[in-house]
Amino acid sequence: MAKVMGGKAFVPYFEMFAPLLIPKKGRNRVERSSAVGTLAELCEGMKECMVPFANEMYQVFRNGLHDTNAEVISNSVFGVGMLVEATGPTLVAKYPEILGTLATFLRDNGDRRTIDNVIGAVCRMISANYESFPISNVFPEVVKWLPLKEDLDENVNVYTCILRLLGNGDQVVTNQLPNLLPKIADELSNKKVDDKSKGVITELFKGVMTKYESVVMESLTPDQIQSVKQIIVTGCSGS
Repeated sequence: MAKVMGGKAFVPYFEMFAPLLIPKKGRNRVERSSAVGTLAELCEGMKECMVPFANEMYQVFRNGLHDTNAEVISNSVFGVGMLVEATGPTLVAKYPEILGTLATFLRDNGDRRTIDNVIGAVCRMISANYESFPISNVFPEVVKWLPLKEDLDENVNVYTCILRLLGNGDQVVTNQLPNLLPKIADELSNKKVDDKSKGVITELFKGVMTKYESVVMESLTPDQIQSVKQIIVTGCSGS
């Protein structure tokens, strides 16, 4: 509803219903997960109108990050990302704390949906506040955990972020191209990846091919290069 009405028009309703949505002590797993998920979606719909509520909502999602249930944690990670994206520089001072907490979920035996949402949240943080983001320390970890496995809805966000960084000529990104390119090639032939995501990935690959053709040649096998080119030329979605 916030998306339909617009953030400014929805503010009075948010002020009315948010206290009812905030997870209370004693609520069960389903209620906690639903509550933080709904609040995350409201952040997306209200955009910059969420700024006056940024600190309050951050505490809600922060609490969720320390929940014992994987679904609540995953939704809270998503919520943090949406909140940061909506509120711009408002929560920059919280970045070290946020990144420190998110890093604890990046482990081989971790919940894969949570890991995907961590990568999505990090990319939203980069997009919202590139100038204040420690990209040299964090971006290699983003590449390490690609491709996304469970929450493929984050693909557009993630690859759009990378596309922008590449367009800015970010050296950290260009240094990671040998690690990133094989993953991009696999994504273009992955039947689970939707057309919108593949459109962004295709644009990303074209940009790399234009500016860094030698890196592409060194990072991919001839068969991979031919396959990607064929997919791009024919508009094939791997189906």
